[in-house]
Amino acid sequence: MSVEAALRRAFPTPRTLTTYGRGTEFLVDQHARTGLVLLLGQGRNRVVIPWACLEGLPDFLRHRGWVAAGGQFTTEGEADTLDGYLKPWVKVQTSRWLARVLEVAGPVEVDTGGPLRVRLRAVPAAGASKPAAAPIVPPPATPARGSPRDGGPGRSDRDAEHRS
Repeated sequence: MSVEAALRRAFPTPRTLTTYGRGTEFLVDQHARTGLVLLLGQGRNRVVIPWACLEGLPDFLRHRGWVAAGGQFTTEGEADTLDGYLKPWVKVQTSRWLARVLEVAGPVEVDTGGPLRVRLRAVPAAGASKPAAAPIVPPPATPARGSPRDGGPGRSDRDAEHRS
């Protein structure tokens, strides 16, 4: 699934989220034709993150493991950080806000245990099945002998009276 599709599914209408560090509220406002619209800060400053930028995130994160969110209040981002990836597209600091949005939508996992970090959420390869904690066993085609469905143990006395 594309990043755009995941975001549209997770945020069909405007939704308020909070940042990790300070719990500051911000709004995932709408989906513009050109990108995702966030309203940030007390002034609800409008920031549009282009769809092309968001669709490139999986390629940027793939095979990197955990990547620092970064967050420079300059027009140049730190190399090898989410902020560094975003700065050619969006000249304001949006990496920490976007990390929250992407975690809710599903494409990334976030580690808040130190400096904020993100990584691409593992997705099974096409045609591969997801690993399961326990094997999935299909239900039997017919009721097992001795089950309540065939009159065995588990039937109430009242049911037994009706059978007699």
